[in-house]
Amino acid sequence: MPFVLAAGPGATNFTLQAADCAAVSPVRAYVSRLYYVASCGICSPNDGVPTLKMRELQGSTIVERIISDGIEDLQFEFGRDVDQDGVVDDYLAAAAAADWANVVAIRIRLISRGVSSSPGYTDDKTYDRGSLFAAYTPSGSDAKFKRRAYTALVQLPNIAGPRETP
Repeated sequence: MPFVLAAGPGATNFTLQAADCAAVSPVRAYVSRLYYVASCGICSPNDGVPTLKMRELQGSTIVERIISDGIEDLQFEFGRDVDQDGVVDDYLAAAAAADWANVVAIRIRLISRGVSSSPGYTDDKTYDRGSLFAAYTPSGSDAKFKRRAYTALVQLPNIAGPRETP
């Protein structure tokens, strides 16, 4: 799909036509967001609470937002179908650009943690972060927090589009 990116305001930069080839296509805002796990929710002073955050480009400014406190770890594994039978053959931590057309599933692994420690509690569990990442066993003061691990598999059912040759 073609696109036009303009650095300044004004519809004169946008010349793409709508499906009827008469009207100009509507202008849509460019959205750029980065999601990440930070070691602190409020970092000055450091509250020590792991947090899922988002940075979003708004105009020429990057704005940081807290999505959820207590998110300690977030991993993605990309399921690749190399023989094109529609079934995952292997998982990659971050597929190379040439492999994106073969990604048919995404496995998401998340570990959440309480925002405050639990007196008298010791977390002695080992958390599976997938075959591509080392397992996590809390130790020291980190073991005083209660945790939960979640796993989800998202299948990408329309794989024909990325595999089409223009």
